[in-house]
Amino acid sequence: MRRLAIVACAALASCATTEPPPDLQPEFPTTKRCKDAPSKMFVGRQISPELAAEIMKATDSYALRWAGPGAYLTEDWHPWRLTVHYGADRKVTHADCG
Repeated sequence: MRRLAIVACAALASCATTEPPPDLQPEFPTTKRCKDAPSKMFVGRQISPELAAEIMKATDSYALRWAGPGAYLTEDWHPWRLTVHYGADRKVTHADCG
């Protein structure tokens, strides 16, 4: 029985990898940095896909996430991502990078 357990562990260990295959690795920019200062000019505007495109271009962000009232957000930080917060009226209250 012990020998079977050792063989099973060895077989599983040979299948383990430390990195996902190259085609599954996300392509995120390593040098692009979001600039949150330009986002101030969007405060008070109604959220929309068009606004998302405008604000991403103005802030040079690679990704955008919306954060509505009471939204739970992950605490992971990405220098190329902009988080746009909005109120119950669906108008932008503020935005920040990360």
